[in-house]
Amino acid sequence: MVEVTFEYVAPIAALILISVSIWGAAKKFTSMDVTITRLTSDIEQLKSDLKEVKRDYRELYTAFVKLQQKMEDKFQK
Repeated sequence: MVEVTFEYVAPIAALILISVSIWGAAKKFTSMDVTITRLTSDIEQLKSDLKEVKRDYRELYTAFVKLQQKMEDKFQK
């Protein structure tokens, strides 16, 4: 007959608890890594979109200045 006492069960229980804790931490870090990667991709996309908006703004501003100049030229004649 096998005698089961706290002396024998405690180390096994501790190893199981440590293993589960390490597994949970690894899972959480993997999830965080995926989230960071996705957010990095989103930031890069936003930077690209911002460059396009800046370019469009410059084009609109240039067109506005040209139109304003044409209007001033018409009224001065």
